[in-house]
Amino acid sequence: MEEKVIQWIILESSNALSKQEQNQLRLWREEDPQNEQFYQTNRLIWSQSDSVSPSWTPDITTAWERFESTQQIHKTKPAKTNKSFRWMRIAAVLVFAIGLSVWIFLRPDRTSLDTTTVYTADQESLNKRLSDGSTVYLNRSSKLTVIGDLSSGVQRKVKLEGEAFFEINKDPSRPFIIEVDGMNVQVLGTSFHVRSNDAGMEVVVREGKVAVAHLDGSDRIELTDHQRFVLDRSTGKVVVDRDPTENAWSWQTGILQFQATPLNEVLRTIERHYHIRINLANPANESCRFTSRFQQADASTVLQSIAGAFSMEVRTSGQGIYYLTDGKCR
Repeated sequence: MEEKVIQWIILESSNALSKQEQNQLRLWREEDPQNEQFYQTNRLIWSQSDSVSPSWTPDITTAWERFESTQQIHKTKPAKTNKSFRWMRIAAVLVFAIGLSVWIFLRPDRTSLDTTTVYTADQESLNKRLSDGSTVYLNRSSKLTVIGDLSSGVQRKVKLEGEAFFEINKDPSRPFIIEVDGMNVQVLGTSFHVRSNDAGMEVVVREGKVAVAHLDGSDRIELTDHQRFVLDRSTGKVVVDRDPTENAWSWQTGILQFQATPLNEVLRTIERHYHIRINLANPANESCRFTSRFQQADASTVLQSIAGAFSMEVRTSGQGIYYLTDGKCR
């Protein structure tokens, strides 16, 4: 099965993996954490092969011709169909890939690619100090995958699913890259927040400089202190603006602050912070402006403060669902 997985990795890297093969690969990866580790390790090896600079340069064309000669394809076998020919070439590439993998793992100056560390925050947030001295704070329902040893190598790279706040140990010679939902967030040394979900993606910089781009490097956008990058997944629209509130990482600090913020935005922020749902009975109140600061307050206290400011009533049906009724802007 491992050889087939390597075939899939090779095809996946060139966008030649069929839908059926994608599903088979996904199911296999989900079967066992060791399967996922095998996939991630070999995927990284294959992706790094372009940057490997061995003392010899493999000649794939010559290798294929020798492979044909050995098998006497043109002498003793009938003509192959395009499909058979395609898979025989893949087999040859597979042999080359395995050989290249062995070379990478045995060379004395190799980066440690054979370790995969996965940090998962389920019901509670989690903070971890990484091997390069950086610190990551994972919000709940989030996962960070670290492949290799971040303390060595030409770059530091992790993969994020969900939401996290990063404090990156500065090292100008080795950029820190976070792969998240088809995008790369690259930084030399800074602190910033990243969130990705079904609705979109958000990057907010607290201090320093961050570059956001597609995996191929296109559409690169640089952000500095208190700048925010927001991608709306439904429309594909990208907005870059300023966010001095620091509410993006309120789940880490316990502090919520609003300065003449539209009530609709206030309620969405509170929903994310407390993992609740809020229904505003009168849509006309969405544009009301709210100013206040809360530290380590519970959801009920915050909502009662909003209700008092706009002559509203707070009701709840339980299970984390709240209703704001009546009210008007001041």
